[in-house]
Amino acid sequence: LPHVDFMTSVSDNVRRALLSQALCVVYTPHREHFGMVPLEAMYARSPVVAVKSGGPMESIVDGETGYLCEGTPQAFAEAIHSLWTMKASQREEMGKK
Repeated sequence: LPHVDFMTSVSDNVRRALLSQALCVVYTPHREHFGMVPLEAMYARSPVVAVKSGGPMESIVDGETGYLCEGTPQAFAEAIHSLWTMKASQREEMGKK
């Protein structure tokens, strides 16, 4: 069964392992500057689901490297559901772009 783990101050090695095994990385800041979290996630080949504003609009290609969505719970749920239900090969391809 899927689960969510909340962790703080993890080592670089643990962060790399978590990012490489994640279904996706959810990035919720609104109007955030060019954040490092989406870049680290994409480097680890993990799709990113982020708010369609600020820095993520410059680093995430909607539908190719992740999803840009409105900052609502429903929009985030739909994007994550899309990743959850797509074939693993499609999700892996998204993470490679």
